[in-house]
Amino acid sequence: MRLSERHLAGPLLVALICALALRMRLSRRRIQEFLCDWLGLSLSIATINQCLHEAGRAVAPVVEEQLLEEVRASELLHVDETSWRKEHGQLLWLWVFTTATTTVFRIGRRSQELLHSVLGPVLSGWLMSDGFWAYRDYDNRLRCLAHLQRKAHGLEQSLERPAQAFGRVLCEHLEAVMTAVYAAREGPPPMGLREQHAEALNRLLHLCLEQAEGPHAKTQAEGPHAKTRALARELLNDWDTWWVVLDHPELPLLPASAA
Repeated sequence: MRLSERHLAGPLLVALICALALRMRLSRRRIQEFLCDWLGLSLSIATINQCLHEAGRAVAPVVEEQLLEEVRASELLHVDETSWRKEHGQLLWLWVFTTATTTVFRIGRRSQELLHSVLGPVLSGWLMSDGFWAYRDYDNRLRCLAHLQRKAHGLEQSLERPAQAFGRVLCEHLEAVMTAVYAAREGPPPMGLREQHAEALNRLLHLCLEQAEGPHAKTQAEGPHAKTRALARELLNDWDTWWVVLDHPELPLLPASAA
């Protein structure tokens, strides 16, 4: 695809506009002001926007496939999605796929189809993600312990005693796991981390089962124990992914965006 000539902007001007928008992170209006003040060019916001979109379409087929190959081949991939905005009455999501050297953005539905269109059916490296169910299609997945720790602290500060107790136990366990992982990065531990924390993990597992399936689960769907129950179920749904770092302490404890 070639850049059209309808907007009367040559390739050098289009390249400058792209650099101002992507490299210098200027808004369309700031780009318009820059071109007028420094080059004496009067371009409308619509024309500047058209230049950016047509330049993107021109390079997309070559660049995107190369980026997707790098993402799929990475040893560690961070993926996140956040609500974007509605288009034609439909809520869309902004997806971010980040490796040590590459970032791919996609805007679309929060769906299994979109995820597979970027990652393919099989991923060889590690995938760090949130709890969206579609991520469970992939092996070698891990969850962010810092994310879990924030929720545990929130429960610990609750006015409800059961929530406080659950949050406190979870905070203590997470702190012990994270401390052990950091220590293991300095030198090999005398005993495997999984073995060291096996008893504590079993106690936490039984506690999560009690909170998720206990008497309050049926009688108080939105009551004071709802957040405690929701966090317990989140832990159970992805149980193995939380504790991958015990077997692989070299893996991150938090996503790239929070590092």
